[in-house]
Amino acid sequence: MRSATKGLLLSILVPALMAATMPVGSLTTFGATSVSGVSVPSGTAVFPGDTITTGANSAIFNLPNGRTVQMSPNSTLRVSKDSVVEIVTGASRMQTKSGSFVMLASKWQLDGQPGGKSGMLTADVVRESDGRVSLNVSSGKLVATSLRGNVVMVAEAGRPVMLPSEPPSTGPTDPPQGGGSGGGMGSGSGSNKGLIVGAVVLGVAGIAIGAAALASQPPDQSSTVAALNAQVSTLTSQITALNSQTANLLANLNAVAAAASASAALTAQLNVQIGILLQAQAVLAQAQGIINALVAKIAATGAPLGAADQASLAAAQATVTAQTTIIANAATAAAALISQIQKIQVPSNFKP
Repeated sequence: MRSATKGLLLSILVPALMAATMPVGSLTTFGATSVSGVSVPSGTAVFPGDTITTGANSAIFNLPNGRTVQMSPNSTLRVSKDSVVEIVTGASRMQTKSGSFVMLASKWQLDGQPGGKSGMLTADVVRESDGRVSLNVSSGKLVATSLRGNVVMVAEAGRPVMLPSEPPSTGPTDPPQGGGSGGGMGSGSGSNKGLIVGAVVLGVAGIAIGAAALASQPPDQSSTVAALNAQVSTLTSQITALNSQTANLLANLNAVAAAASASAALTAQLNVQIGILLQAQAVLAQAQGIINALVAKIAATGAPLGAADQASLAAAQATVTAQTTIIANAATAAAALISQIQKIQVPSNFKP
């Protein structure tokens, strides 16, 4: 009986322990990046419970099934024990080519879906210090659901969304509206349903709700309602323009940051090849000095070189041959790096 119980416990605990020690993904870094407070190099594995923080450079968190999170500088991600990724601070870009991508930000769950035509999900997510979350989708769509499950907002390509830090409460804990047990606003099963809001931004919904409430007042409020509706229309136009400007700025900033990070990484590799070339040049200069001295000796004496001088000449010639190969390899690598740097594109229409 004990053996059977022990076997059952092992069959439950061993897979759980193995899952807890399996990495969630890995990092590609372009500068100072830490995992749970420890500075790490590129290629480091990330485990459940880890927190990733970038410094002045960006990093890429690589997840299974082709999912990536491109972290901007000075940003933080947290991986829960259930392997769910949460954007804690800063800006990150969600990308996937296969299936959905679920992340958390502030008090929202973000469900990303690739677009039907492109087959890609590309979405920039910015968590503000006050808890608001900005969504800017380039391809596919994001469905944001409050963690209470009572508010849903949708962000699609070309329709940026700002999620409030505190989703409005629409659950059964709200105070009842209207008296009695009849058909008041607070009665019936409809009061428990979640509020579905499509692409609502920056509090315009609150103003519209206020206008609707005033519209239900006696007729003497009609002039106030008309004025408020005009204000809503003006604010909506202004917010639409601001959202478009913000989306363009975020997209350009991300592109510039990515280009700068890629250029810095390639430039560091190019500097290594330049160092190899300079060292080879110094070694060749020494060999050339030996050869020049032997040529001068032959010219001065008119006699053949002795055994020691012939050995020095052979060594110098071998050095020249070896350094020629090193220089050729370094030159090829440098040319390839320069070509890659020249291909890096920075948005030409960037306007700060």
